[in-house]
Amino acid sequence: MNVVVFSDSHGREAYIREMMQRVLACGDRPTHVLFLGDGLTDLGRTKELDAESVLAVRGNCDLLAGEEPETRIVGLGPYRALMMHGHTLGVKHGLAGAVALAVREDVDLLLYGHTHEPFEKVLAVGERFEGIRPDKPLVIFCPGALKDGSFGRISVTAQGILASHGNVFG
Repeated sequence: MNVVVFSDSHGREAYIREMMQRVLACGDRPTHVLFLGDGLTDLGRTKELDAESVLAVRGNCDLLAGEEPETRIVGLGPYRALMMHGHTLGVKHGLAGAVALAVREDVDLLLYGHTHEPFEKVLAVGERFEGIRPDKPLVIFCPGALKDGSFGRISVTAQGILASHGNVFG
């Protein structure tokens, strides 16, 4: 299963089109496109999102842009992912609140935006991160900001979750 994840387009509809062209040029039509907020109107105006499903959450700049929830849990094959923009949990000042919610919700993958900084970390069972110890592996991933060119790709297999960053500029 191939997943495209992005956040914070902030009016750059053309970057969404470029991102999808790059993804499709690799030969893998994504199963899911996941949008993590701050650009819901961009998402609504873009027709190029060629995937089986497109899911979104609302960011702090999307307050009047739609009915999307602030958090959402989605199934990705045998795994569960928690989608959020992250502004309500203060991700710009640390991930403790977001990681604690991910552990409470028993997810395998935490996806967030808002910081505009690409980030990836895999927590092992019992590994302490910002004071929290998950009781199962947890992948934490921020695709960065699409307004700066950054997006994410996630490959989901029976063996695990592999997350990586891409850029619309090369």
